Amino acid sequence: MEKAMVFKSMTAEVKYLIMEYMSERKDAVGRAELVQYVKGNVGADERLTDGVIAGALKVLLADGELVTVQRGCYQLGDGKAQETGRSSFDRIYAICNKFKSDLDRACTVNLLTFTGDKKELYDLM
Repeated sequence: MEKAMVFKSMTAEVKYLIMEYMSERKDAVGRAELVQYVKGNVGADERLTDGVIAGALKVLLADGELVTVQRGCYQLGDGKAQETGRSSFDRIYAICNKFKSDLDRACTVNLLTFTGDKKELYDLM
């Protein structure tokens, strides 16, 4: 009789299942394939949502356990050694690039390009 594993959370169980599946694969695996495997092995647990699966993938990517090959495709990573091997400069540079891309998405209006009419309309003078 197989011994049932007890997990602290649904996310922990999903992370375990994803890593179990990925350990058997050499090539990149698509997100849909991972979701299908997880849903097939968890069963009808109402706690399993798309957000739980997305969160588990995000944690595995942040820890370096998985790496993104292309959008929606993952491969096994080197684990935490990947993060510790980066210099402080590389980490700061990555944070600044992330901030810049978030800022570019959030700021869709450039006030410096406003003409006199638009400045008056928005009371910027």
